[in-house]
Amino acid sequence: MLGLQDSLPVQNIIDAEGSGPEDVLYSSHIDKINRKGKTQKRVLLVTNRAMYNIMPSLSVCKRRIPLQLVTAVTLSSVSNQFILHVPSEYDYHYSDAAKEAIMETVRDAKFAAALGDLEVRHVSDASLDALCTTRVQARAARAAGVARPVGGGGEGGARALSSSSVGKRGERGEPATRGGASEGSAAAGAAAASGAGASAAAAGGDLRTIREEDEDEDEDGDGAVKRAASGGSAEPVTEGWSKRETSVRLSDFDLLRVIGRGSFGKVMLVRRKGQSEVLAMKILSKAMVVKRNQLEHTRAERAILESIDHPFLVRLRYAFQTPTKLYMVMPFLRGGELFFHLRKAKRFTEAQARFFAAEIALGIGHLHSKGIVYRDLKPENILLDDHGHVSLTDFGLAKALTKPGEKTETFCGTPEYLAPEVICDEAHDKEVDWWALGILTYEMMHGLPPFFSSNVQDMYDKIESSPVPFPDHFSGNAMDFINKILAKDPRRRLGSGDADVESIKAHPFFESLDWAKLEAKELPSPFKPIVRGAADTSNFDKEFTSEPVVDSVVPDTGLSMGAGNKFEGFTFVDSGAMATSH
Repeated sequence: MLGLQDSLPVQNIIDAEGSGPEDVLYSSHIDKINRKGKTQKRVLLVTNRAMYNIMPSLSVCKRRIPLQLVTAVTLSSVSNQFILHVPSEYDYHYSDAAKEAIMETVRDAKFAAALGDLEVRHVSDASLDALCTTRVQARAARAAGVARPVGGGGEGGARALSSSSVGKRGERGEPATRGGASEGSAAAGAAAASGAGASAAAAGGDLRTIREEDEDEDEDGDGAVKRAASGGSAEPVTEGWSKRETSVRLSDFDLLRVIGRGSFGKVMLVRRKGQSEVLAMKILSKAMVVKRNQLEHTRAERAILESIDHPFLVRLRYAFQTPTKLYMVMPFLRGGELFFHLRKAKRFTEAQARFFAAEIALGIGHLHSKGIVYRDLKPENILLDDHGHVSLTDFGLAKALTKPGEKTETFCGTPEYLAPEVICDEAHDKEVDWWALGILTYEMMHGLPPFFSSNVQDMYDKIESSPVPFPDHFSGNAMDFINKILAKDPRRRLGSGDADVESIKAHPFFESLDWAKLEAKELPSPFKPIVRGAADTSNFDKEFTSEPVVDSVVPDTGLSMGAGNKFEGFTFVDSGAMATSH
């Protein structure tokens, strides 16, 4: 025991993370085991209300778990390892000689506070890796609709403590549907966003997306914001925003309708006063951006949106802020997201899929030419305009690789779309985007991704080793294109190397297209969404379009607009928009 009851740093953590006074029942140094088997030194704190995972310096709290969420503990009878199971979130894997005392403290605290029973399991395995569900596994399972078992980190079997119930994403040939995350889960809330259009998903993260700070590894992330013992947030090392300033503000816009909502904010249909053009305004809570470690992602998206100019990539029109919120204004694409139409059509014709894939390829190729890897291609992140042309959106996971040969090792993306090298924790670069284009092309033509399984681990195994299963309606050129772009070895993948998008364009699958006319939007789309006016939202979810039109008031969080503002320089007006406004 460390005797931390009267420790000021610990009290600061409890004050910042909890909701009232708490009594410290147990405290000790402990070895935490991460998903890669790496040991990390931590301080484990058990109070009468929660468990805390704290850095040894007592300056940063990595996680607070209310005791009612800890439902079971698995202890090894032949080693010091044990697992605290948190089914609504994800597990913690520890090693400590006092594991029995820790278990008894948690059990007694739950009993005293009437917070439910603690199921205790003893197993004869020295290593408990297979019984621990990491944050990445839990997030992927929720995204695919899998209700994971307590103690079921990997696939089922004799060692699992219980069997999982599986929620199906859709039978083969049926409309593609997405699984959801359970409400009330802090981890699910960090990732969950439901909404109309990918811009809405960007307001809080799409249900299926595994974001890069969600790796459950404290030392493995890319500069995530850490919560300090003072109750504030440590200042991350970040690139600056653009310094272009403007006087645009919220009062310059009429708010017309809500078209999406996420865990960080909402997306609204707006019109700049005195103008006729209807726009989409993404509104983000600064406090939630910082709390959910999304500052770097928000910076990346904001910077990329300003830098890109391509017919198949959404463009930033305005960006501004208040003391509590961030606002990004982009064109409103009335056709809605590609997923909306794929779900209704069940599958697209080969001609439709080819057209969409070609426009998407040009957009991705432009990003690659700027040194940007997209990393989150999926139907939800593709919007259609009135005429059926695409725009890629949601650049929160995009990564700028600025050095020759630079790669990233971050595990992030959407489970069904992850490339083999990502699943295998290998360094990777732009080839992951071409893999995702192959998955998307297949899904557009069939209604489901090629390796889909309601069991996430089974799906990952198929991605790594199984051949692509082709239905009879795929043409020879389509099968050849998909096989080549879904090469397991990224070095042999179509689109790899310096040729990049040019090798995609040269494949016979696209031989009927005039690429110059396609990029100029001179080729008619074989799929045209039904649009009924400038402010039509019929291609968006009615759950959100029926919401009251209001930008809710948020109390000042101290994330000011003055000196030291983490969001300094966020403001932006596109030169074309500036010209239009005068």
